[in-house]
Amino acid sequence: MKKKDTIFALASGPGKAAISIIRISGPSSINTANTLSSSNIQKHREAKLTKIFSSSGELIDQTITTIFKKPKSYTGEDMVEISTHGGNAVIKKLFEELKTKPMLRLAKPGEFTKRAFENNKLELTQVEAIADIVNSETEMQRKLAISHLSGFFFTKSKKIFNNLKKTLANIEAVIDFADEELPKNLYKEIKEQIKNNIKETNSLISTANIGKSIRNGFLVVILGKPNTGKSSFINYISGKDISIVTSIPGTTRDLLESFLDINGLPIKFVDTAGIRSKYEKSSKLNKVEKIGIELAFKAADESDLNLVFIEKKSDIRTFKNFKNTIFVKSKQDLK
Repeated sequence: MKKKDTIFALASGPGKAAISIIRISGPSSINTANTLSSSNIQKHREAKLTKIFSSSGELIDQTITTIFKKPKSYTGEDMVEISTHGGNAVIKKLFEELKTKPMLRLAKPGEFTKRAFENNKLELTQVEAIADIVNSETEMQRKLAISHLSGFFFTKSKKIFNNLKKTLANIEAVIDFADEELPKNLYKEIKEQIKNNIKETNSLISTANIGKSIRNGFLVVILGKPNTGKSSFINYISGKDISIVTSIPGTTRDLLESFLDINGLPIKFVDTAGIRSKYEKSSKLNKVEKIGIELAFKAADESDLNLVFIEKKSDIRTFKNFKNTIFVKSKQDLK
């Protein structure tokens, strides 16, 4: 990739819309916009209602064009945003015109943000936060991403780094000046600093683990013997039939997922094959069902919570070795 390239791409979502935004970033961006436009725009953050023409003089669209001069732009480079009408034909025509301009090329995925990082406009944690904001589907995912974008994680980690440097300086002083008189409380201070550093680091790690679950979704696996109501449960909470329900044991062979937003938290429920290999001869299971049971064990091991459906208390023994387990007495509605 050439550093001097000017790049362009659709900054808004694909598909039809009232407005679409095309972003251009790089040394040729402002000149390119003025070449296309009926107006000459030079002021930073000046937004102008203007007409965009092709090189042959054909009117493409009437737009609002805004320029951002470096370094006061998202990427830290000269940048232009062209707000067009959101028809696919308009965007296609404008893209065709931009491709004919020298030193211009279509941006790669994430390249605007990459340039913002390279130009010190964003920290690495903020770059990741932008992707999380774009992909957020629940309220808690949005809040977490906004927190990282505002620099929460970076500020906390930088504080720990600075504290570690102070601790290291004190330790080096003890080593280098062992024969000289040192402050009486220095050893005590070093021990206290180490304890605080460990505490702060563990706190940040635990926060990161929670954040990972919020970002990727909490995994809840539904386990149980065949015909204990697992599929009926996932169909009920999903509000649709995603799993086949019959009186025939072993209907579910694969992992069936349902993603739900519960009070802003992303929860992924997974229905699994009925586990009966522990109390029935393996000869009774066909190859497909065996694979399904193996997948169930693997999912249970990776889950944040396992909901185990049982019909009688003695069934608990079959699942006593599973972690993070809640036992659910099933089929109470039938009695």
